[in-house]
Amino acid sequence: MPAESIRIRVDPETARAYREASAEQKERARSVFALTLRAREETTEETLQFFDEVARNARARGLTPEILDDILHDRPPSPEELAGGTADEAG
Repeated sequence: MPAESIRIRVDPETARAYREASAEQKERARSVFALTLRAREETTEETLQFFDEVARNARARGLTPEILDDILHDRPPSPEELAGGTADEAG
């Protein structure tokens, strides 16, 4: 894959250090920069996929926004909120 050029703003000390770096040091810096951005992108996508899966599983098991709100506020869910998921299991 051919390389592309981009411009980024950095502080003067970082710019000076890059200008004075050897070709090998510059290549390492470019590699670290590229890996950092790609890792962040992949991590973000994987995290979003994980949260989507958790949400789907929770909804499939009967967790509603109201029940979640009760849990987060340390309140027991009302019988009406629980009626959908647990009434069949009790009988």
